[in-house]
Amino acid sequence: LLHGWEDFDIGAPDLDADYAILTELGAGDDLGRGSFYNAVLEVYIRTHRFAEADHAATLAMAHYARTDVPILSFYIALHRAMLRMLQGDPADSARFLRDARAHLSAVRFESPGDARLLSLLAACIDYERGRSDALMRFLSMDLDDLFQGELWPSLAEMVIAYGAQALSEHRSTMAARGFLDRWRVLQERALQFRLMIDTREVAVLQNANRWIEAGTRAMALSPDTTADGLIAQGADLARLTDRDAIALAVLWLRQITHDTPRREGLPEALDGILGNPRLTYRQRLAAELWRAEVLRRRKRPGEARAQALRALETAARLDAIASVSDERATLDSLTTNRRIRDALDGSAPVRRLLRRVQEARHGRLRRGRAHGLTRQETRILHGLGEGVTNKAIANAMGLSEATVKFHLRNLYAKLGCATRAEAVRSATELRLFH
Repeated sequence: LLHGWEDFDIGAPDLDADYAILTELGAGDDLGRGSFYNAVLEVYIRTHRFAEADHAATLAMAHYARTDVPILSFYIALHRAMLRMLQGDPADSARFLRDARAHLSAVRFESPGDARLLSLLAACIDYERGRSDALMRFLSMDLDDLFQGELWPSLAEMVIAYGAQALSEHRSTMAARGFLDRWRVLQERALQFRLMIDTREVAVLQNANRWIEAGTRAMALSPDTTADGLIAQGADLARLTDRDAIALAVLWLRQITHDTPRREGLPEALDGILGNPRLTYRQRLAAELWRAEVLRRRKRPGEARAQALRALETAARLDAIASVSDERATLDSLTTNRRIRDALDGSAPVRRLLRRVQEARHGRLRRGRAHGLTRQETRILHGLGEGVTNKAIANAMGLSEATVKFHLRNLYAKLGCATRAEAVRSATELRLFH
């Protein structure tokens, strides 16, 4: 290619000045102009400038549509699908993913790495909408290959968040932390993704109700960031522009909401972060639910009900199952109030949403229990279905191989099987993998 997007050295600090590059490209240079907007698009997504990203994607696609290079159109469609996920719209993301799949099918050479990215994003979309099988299968079978290839920062942000959440919910906190540790060992990438990985680990600990450990880890991440300092920023949180600074603020606000929900200045700080246009949808939903919890703890139940209902009705409209589930600690606390619970149950969309959140979180375990399987046996069975070795199952669950073998013997007896293959076949017939 005369102009690949890699040829443009574009960075966030002076992005507006980089537009001068366009004056060096001819009006009919669709490949060059499309590649410029392609490069700009990734920077905009990485810095959470969503409106500008959408505009750059539209321009890039318009230029690439006039070329005969479908792989470039594939990249734009894939970026647009990621963008919609960051904005909390998995349905629209799936639409762009279909476009990406069509462009990739038109590519006249094998591109297994790009096909893998497509599968990963499809799995993340499924997970957001309450279906976990594809993402768990990807994490078990394709993660090593993913690490070997090129991974854009915007996609890395997504897989770190969804991968850690999926492993935490469907396996264990230890499995989620092990997944994050695998990212850390990639030294070159770890420098770029370090804070992203570390903040996600704190969120995993918070969701596991390990709040003291989470608070200790949060303080170690950025000694200059303290709860007092964050609260003091108040309305200024709306003006944060750095992605990592926003992530740290969000992490601390979750911790403060749990530890000291009546803390002076906390409502103003939550209002400040909610006024920040660079929040992802997940971050915005979380802050809205924390605000509802703070209102509840301050004996303002009517406002708390209205706040929670607004947030969850939007989540229901967007089909944002995983985003709601990721705030289960706050949601569980909110619904201890009977009036708030009644208000949520009174909205049919929210009632269906909360039921789907519960089903996504516990559906496999419930189906396993219906056939006499324990929680550990159900999780091991799903490891068999993914083709995972006893050693890998033991590592993921924090057990010894001998303990895994003990559970396998009981599992085989309950399913009337003698081998792994027979157990998988029996589980498939009983619909235990769905």
